[in-house]
Amino acid sequence: MMRIVLIMVAGLVAAHSARADAPAPVVAPPVVVTGTRHAVAPDASPVAVQVIDAADIAASGARDAAEVLETRLGLDIERSFRGAGLQVEGLDARHVLVLVDGVRLAGRTGEQLDLSRLPAEAIARVEIVRGASSAQYGSDALAGVVNIVTKRAERPVEASLSASYGLDAASDLHGSVGTRGDLGDIELAAAWRHLEPYSLDATPGTTGSGRDDVSLTLHGGVTAGPDLRLTSRLQVLLRRAEGTDAQTLPPTVDGDARYKITDRVEHTRTLSGLVRADLALAPGHTLEATVSGSWHASELAYDQRGSDREDRAETSDELVAEAAVAWRGLLGLSHLVSVGVDAQLDGLESERVDGGEASRGRVGAYAQDEWTVAEDPALVLVPAVRLDVDTQFGVAVTPRLAARLDASDALVLRADVGLGYRAPGFKELALRFENPSVGYVVVGNADLSPERSVGVRLGAEWRAAPALTLGALAFRHDVRDLILTVGLDASTYTYVNVASATSQGVELTVGWRPAEGLSVDLGYTFTDARDDASGAILEGRAQHRGTLGLAWQPPAVGLRVAAHLAVVGPRPVADPDVAGATRDAETYALLDARVAQAIPGTPLTVFAGLENALDAGDADLTPLRPRLFYAGLEARL
Repeated sequence: MMRIVLIMVAGLVAAHSARADAPAPVVAPPVVVTGTRHAVAPDASPVAVQVIDAADIAASGARDAAEVLETRLGLDIERSFRGAGLQVEGLDARHVLVLVDGVRLAGRTGEQLDLSRLPAEAIARVEIVRGASSAQYGSDALAGVVNIVTKRAERPVEASLSASYGLDAASDLHGSVGTRGDLGDIELAAAWRHLEPYSLDATPGTTGSGRDDVSLTLHGGVTAGPDLRLTSRLQVLLRRAEGTDAQTLPPTVDGDARYKITDRVEHTRTLSGLVRADLALAPGHTLEATVSGSWHASELAYDQRGSDREDRAETSDELVAEAAVAWRGLLGLSHLVSVGVDAQLDGLESERVDGGEASRGRVGAYAQDEWTVAEDPALVLVPAVRLDVDTQFGVAVTPRLAARLDASDALVLRADVGLGYRAPGFKELALRFENPSVGYVVVGNADLSPERSVGVRLGAEWRAAPALTLGALAFRHDVRDLILTVGLDASTYTYVNVASATSQGVELTVGWRPAEGLSVDLGYTFTDARDDASGAILEGRAQHRGTLGLAWQPPAVGLRVAAHLAVVGPRPVADPDVAGATRDAETYALLDARVAQAIPGTPLTVFAGLENALDAGDADLTPLRPRLFYAGLEARL
């Protein structure tokens, strides 16, 4: 493989020399689409949108979407046997709707989408909208929306190849090739990644699984006429994950430790795609139609060492299909109106579901008005409302009102209030999950009700000086019928609706640009998320979290240095020694750093980095992957 990499790098070097006068990239102005469901400049969005672009992703060295988000303020990556889910403002990963190019993916585990499945090399940018967003997106957007936008070609001819190797045989190889012309563009990105299992204790089991990931993303567009643009995306994600469970048994008569050891291997395959048509009807009026589908298959095998009594295999197939049409148009001089309808069909086949399969359908319609109330000072109101009809849970109406006031050239004020809604998933309702290798069972509850919330957010952004930006945000989510996992006995768990829960807090940010190429970003979040009945802090929620981001790219030397630090305070987590009890996990600090240097006169860049540089984590309460050093070479045409 190394020989192939060297040959490909040599080819890119030769091509770079031959194309020294290649045309500049065709780079469209930066836009965001998630806050209002249409393209708008980030600084002009009436709804606050947090953006992580491709340059930031490349500088961080992140391998997947979870690592892209892991050290960002207001976002908490929750790692478990289910993968890497995203908590937002004290609410669970299942309350965050994750989209790829604006559409849903199949394959939730424990009702959360594993962000580590989504390869970073295919990401052009990540857009995060926090707060109740069901008025635009329907179910699951109770805490917010994360939209992962995949890359498209920017030059007539472009190609890249990157290879790295690290401790414990951590390997990464990814590349892309693309072209853009007058009639359209197309880009193909592919990657292979290997991580070994790891263990943080002395037992023969593993704390975290090892994995081999293969991904392929094809994204392109065609200009079919002066008023019609067609785009499509196809993505294939393959994973083989392996780990070992070790259940403690009574010791031998000599006092030696004994374990029941079970090896597990899971193969997953995800295939997703979309076709989107954008039609300009008249000046200021557009029509957008999207058809998308996502299929996820899982095969999980358990092999007990020394016995076949608990050997078994489990399979599941999940499908999500969607179709949507949206019209957008200017009405007068002050109203930009959006109206859309969409339909979604979900299906699940598994021997762990009663009857072997489950399905549901949803139809939704929404309307939104971006109303420019005044221009000096600029005031924009964004009322929106959505009606959803679920074949299983009936009707849900979710309104939202957002506002933006440009109080001065330096001060922007934002506010929004909305209702959130989330229908229970198949796994919560009907799935039976057994893990005899560690001795527990999770059963579904067919009597669950949808979760609902009221979310309120107030924020301010102040450019105190040309190089200094300050931000403040207050948020509150009041959730009814919150779904939690509870123990029926020492080894059996199920899902229940608790009466209510509240998550509230404040966030403070500082952005400083003291010199050309140097940026410093500081942030602090206080989050108080509690069960209203008991007053107990919700499991896994840290009240205090701080972040620090540093980036240095001195002009004209080809050097880029980036570091991200997240400090997470104590939080209650499940006690591994006492069923149904919690224990406080200690404060930890997660530090990632990367340095890259371009080699003058060539398309080559050498890089090295550290992940979890402070080696935070423990086996019981904070199962983070140990410190990882890596180094590599990238070639880009």
